[in-house]
Amino acid sequence: MKKYLFLVFLLSAFALSASAQNDIQFSNYMFSEITYNPAMAGNSSTLDAALLTRMQWTGFDQAPRTQLLSLHKYVSKASGGVGLSIINDKLGYEHYLNAKLMYAYQLRLSEKSKLSFGLAFGILNKSLKGSELIYDDMTDQNGIYANTTATKPDFDFGIGFNSEKFTIGISISHIEQSLKNSTIMKVPRHYYLIAKYKIKASEKINIIPSVKVRS
Repeated sequence: MKKYLFLVFLLSAFALSASAQNDIQFSNYMFSEITYNPAMAGNSSTLDAALLTRMQWTGFDQAPRTQLLSLHKYVSKASGGVGLSIINDKLGYEHYLNAKLMYAYQLRLSEKSKLSFGLAFGILNKSLKGSELIYDDMTDQNGIYANTTATKPDFDFGIGFNSEKFTIGISISHIEQSLKNSTIMKVPRHYYLIAKYKIKASEKINIIPSVKVRS
């Protein structure tokens, strides 16, 4: 039984590390929509702040850990929203840090609906402790044997529609990096669709089902 559980763990670790160049995933993505779409910055009249953390395989050495901080607010003088997003992610010997500022221009369509266009810009830093990795074949030419660090500019773009009950947004992250030319140190372009609908259950309770699609 122990051998079976260990095999499952190894396969899961391989599956996760094989896609480690992907953007982070959070079950509670709806609390930090600007992380996936800068057009959502300033979509409410208040200062919105979110601090999320996620731990996986707790108790194992080098277990995955992720933290996310986001802030955004509507600024009338800027005719839109401004925001900040910081992601810190650690997976084994790999470390990922992404910090972005964003601005969303809001175009009023009616008293209760608006169309937003958002742009985020910042830096993306990735590091890998190649010297700590152990391969079945330590002479494999595709192996990474030295500690590696890369820092590059990062850009996202998004469009969002907000009304009293319905919200939908589409966005692209890491615009400058194609999937074809991506590596473990270069995160590829991602596409997102996020939608939600507000159902007024009572004077004090709203039910808001939502969905996120990523490619």
